[in-house]
Amino acid sequence: MTRSSLEVEWEAQPDDPASDDLGYDLGDWERIRATGAESERFLYLPDDEDLLRKEAFVVAAPTAVADLLENR
Repeated sequence: MTRSSLEVEWEAQPDDPASDDLGYDLGDWERIRATGAESERFLYLPDDEDLLRKEAFVVAAPTAVADLLENR
């Protein structure tokens, strides 16, 4: 099976690109375990409290969250 040029280009990209290359600014988010030490549910909140007031938060099923380094 031959790899497409898109796959080759994707593999050639850096793991940690410069923020200017992304087209948006990265934000710092805090991951909080929902309930109990063994819970698989997490709440992701922005570190900037002003963003929280603007309803910037994520609600997602555990299956919707992927480690981008492992799923590159």
